[in-house]
Amino acid sequence: MNKFYLVICFTLLCVGCSDMALKIEKNVFQDEKYDASGTSLNTSVQVEYLTFSDSKGAQAINDTVIKYAFLGYGTGEKLSDAMNVAWENAQSEDTVCVHDEDAVSSESEETYLMSPWYYNCTVECVYSNSKHVSIVIKHSTNSPFVTAVSPQYMTFDIQAGHRIKASDAFADKNEIESMITEFFIKENNLQEGVSLTEQGIGMTSDVIPLTDDFVFSSEGVVFHYPMMQMAPLSQCKDDVKIPFDLLEGQLK
Repeated sequence: MNKFYLVICFTLLCVGCSDMALKIEKNVFQDEKYDASGTSLNTSVQVEYLTFSDSKGAQAINDTVIKYAFLGYGTGEKLSDAMNVAWENAQSEDTVCVHDEDAVSSESEETYLMSPWYYNCTVECVYSNSKHVSIVIKHSTNSPFVTAVSPQYMTFDIQAGHRIKASDAFADKNEIESMITEFFIKENNLQEGVSLTEQGIGMTSDVIPLTDDFVFSSEGVVFHYPMMQMAPLSQCKDDVKIPFDLLEGQLK
């Protein structure tokens, strides 16, 4: 038994948005797949995503959101179907049969089902003005079917519809990297003058590199670094926020 619905919930005013030139709507896709008997849950997919309109670049932004939120499958239905097929294949390969010691026959066997897989995703607008919109896409799952679940931080040009690279947004790469490194060290109580590598941060240099994973916020620019990949044994924060007043002359 499948349960599926797609709902356009409401027009969304995002946190930190001002002078909005975009109409933003929140949508929810949810689907559950069951076994042939309709009683045992195999997989569940829930994606809360945004769609944009009223700007030249809205459709291009929507295409990018759909790509990342639905893991490249294009639609929720295709993602849910593919995940269920993967679950059934894994169940067939990994089914465990053991002897039931309490049964009358010592040769009777019992099959154990895997736990259901889930995939949840949320897309949040964190900032928008007449030129840009910034979103954060977050994923959670217990399934090996989903290989990459790190959050994506994205900023778009709302007229062109393309994702803005850091090199297009900031004037002086070296100066911005210096700021990011300074704030990163302070925020994480690291030692100044000691190389980041010696402090367990997987960097090829002692400067935090500029990343395209950034968003604007109401207070400044937030750069995102996946610490679980860069420094899995550290307890460093993923985000580095640079206040707007320190970025005067740096924003293009």
